[in-house]
Amino acid sequence: GAQLASRNHLGEVDDTLTQALRDMAETLVDEAPVEATEAILRVCVNQTNAFRFEAARSWAQGWYAQHGHRLPRSLRGKLQSQVGQLLAFDRRWQEADDWFGRALDTLGGLSDPKEAAREQLQTRIYRLISRMDAGWDAGDILPELADCLNQALGNAETEGAGRLTRDLVARITASGPAQRYAHHLLLRTFMVLPEATQQARKWYFASRDQWQMHGGHPWPLIGALRAALCLEHGDREAASQYLEHALESLCEDERQLTLLWMADALRLWAHACGLSQDAPEPSRAEPWAERLPSAPAEQMAEWARSAGPMPPGQAWQRLGDLLPFNFR
Repeated sequence: GAQLASRNHLGEVDDTLTQALRDMAETLVDEAPVEATEAILRVCVNQTNAFRFEAARSWAQGWYAQHGHRLPRSLRGKLQSQVGQLLAFDRRWQEADDWFGRALDTLGGLSDPKEAAREQLQTRIYRLISRMDAGWDAGDILPELADCLNQALGNAETEGAGRLTRDLVARITASGPAQRYAHHLLLRTFMVLPEATQQARKWYFASRDQWQMHGGHPWPLIGALRAALCLEHGDREAASQYLEHALESLCEDERQLTLLWMADALRLWAHACGLSQDAPEPSRAEPWAERLPSAPAEQMAEWARSAGPMPPGQAWQRLGDLLPFNFR
């Protein structure tokens, strides 16, 4: 298990090790169902980071069908949410939505309401990302987004509930690692629904002296999305700095293939929306067919060959071919 966890962002899959872990989990499940299921979840993350979404979903759904009934409620909800994520990676959005709904119902049944809300938050964020990818409109996305942001900040019901108020945007703008997933969700919404979030984007940009940067996922994505926002507001120098920092942080460790792939994909996106003047090199995509065999290397090469300017939101949608779901 520990060996697999250490490989999670590497993008490598050792099928022998993976099968051995599965066999061990099957052996242990009667006496230690929690530990066995956590091992299966680690396998799913490992497969996901290697772009093997179908294999991971097969593991997660198979395990749920066999053992879901015997798991504690919080872990059962986590496994249901994992299936939803893997369906979202494969663009099977309606099925993903159904599984996220099941997970939220399961987690909502926890006896401690605070624990229930805390456990539900990450799945609500996943569901919103999936719904954005599926093309849901602003009227369905924004009230749920505001509720998620308030929950991430620990706000009780407020007079602005369900709305992106100035105070709510300001608090997320200045937030740190604890709210990083909600922060990424807000910036992603700015990219996907620019007209509906025009005022909120102005508030966010106006508070840029409060922006924090930290290590680890999803901070490089937060940095890249901030770069696009800076460019939109005419600050090309700041845009370049945020983009460069995002790419550097993804490329810190040459063994982390998934993160290196993300950096190459973001370079294409940055060039398409005018953030970067560096022309894409189709040859950069060639080694990926061998290094990360399940990643869409041919689509990366095709984008590099046909690179041309496009609006940031359109480029973001195209980036989904290379970085599906919450990889962007």
